[in-house]
This record gives sequence, structure tokens and C-alpha cells, in this order.
Amino acid sequence: VQSRRLVGYIPDRPYLYEKLTAREFLLFVGGIYGLEPSEIRTRGDQLLEEHDLLDRADERYRGSPDNPMTDGEVEDKYRICTDGILTADQQEALLRAIWAVDDTGNKDASALATLMQPSG
Repeated sequence: VQSRRLVGYIPDRPYLYEKLTAREFLLFVGGIYGLEPSEIRTRGDQLLEEHDLLDRADERYRGSPDNPMTDGEVEDKYRICTDGILTADQQEALLRAIWAVDDTGNKDASALATLMQPSG
């Protein structure tokens, strides 16, 4: 049990329990490691504050049909995922094309491919 407190595990595909808030998730994982709830809350709040998440610690996961992200949140996530892969200009061009498909109401992927073709 003592060794479990010294060893961490990060899976290749981390799973976030969508029904739990960040604070609930920390209590869940801390409980698995045998930590006292008071210790989990204290250390959890420190970690949440260090990562500028304390004000959002009790929010539910966003991005599911039950709790969708705003357009701004989708764009922020997109930029994070494409940063280092696409240039800023490429990111913005692709983002405009994606929103253009969404605006037409046409969910056909071929429409997106057409929008991505170089003009001229």
C-alpha cells in the first residue's frame, strides 16, 4: 500500500469519467490510493489552483450531447489539438471551412473537401 503512494500510472489512452467533476475525480482516484478524504481535498485544491482550474473544479465534463461545448470552447480545443501540426494560417483556414460546412447545414464530408481545395 505504501508503494502505491509513490508510484503513478498514466495510461496510453487516459479515460476521464465524464459524469465526475475534477474534484470528484480526484476524490475517486485518491480513494483508490487509500488517501484520506481531507488529504485529497487539501492536496487536490492545491493542484487545481496550480493549474488554474480551481474555479472550474465542480463543473461537469463538457463536450457530450448532454453538456455540449460552446463554439468558442470547440475552437479552443481545435487549436490546442492542431498546434504544432498546422501553422496559424492553416488552422484558421481549416476552421473557417469547417464552420462553412456547418453553416450550410450540409454534413457531407465531400463539401468540406471541396472547400479545402486551393482556389485558382
